[in-house]
Amino acid sequence: MNVNVPVNSTDKIVLILLAVLAVVAVRIVISFFKPEKPKADAKPRKRSAKTAGLTEVIVGIDGMMCGMCEAHIKDAIREQFPQAKGLSASHVKAQAIFYLPEAMSADAITEALHAGIDPLGYTVSDVTVG
Repeated sequence: MNVNVPVNSTDKIVLILLAVLAVVAVRIVISFFKPEKPKADAKPRKRSAKTAGLTEVIVGIDGMMCGMCEAHIKDAIREQFPQAKGLSASHVKAQAIFYLPEAMSADAITEALHAGIDPLGYTVSDVTVG
């Protein structure tokens, strides 16, 4: 079957534009189905020479909104654990991280954190000792 359909230059341009739009539309639809990239928090942290041999404590804290909240949390942790090293808090990540030189039970650490942080109006959501 031989079909001779006349195609002028305007028709060719319109067909090319439609093909480009179709490709772009397919790419947009495919982009909705890509798997989510892992968050930066999911990467394991490398231990530096300063923190080798220390117990890392990661505390999830709800209620921090600003840098002043971070300062309150740091003060509360220093009050409960004067021996804490490398203390940092982030209201963006809603967590605080510090290192303890001596081994303590996870329950004792959690109890001390609740005693120091909860009265300030923040909530300790989880504690990871490791």
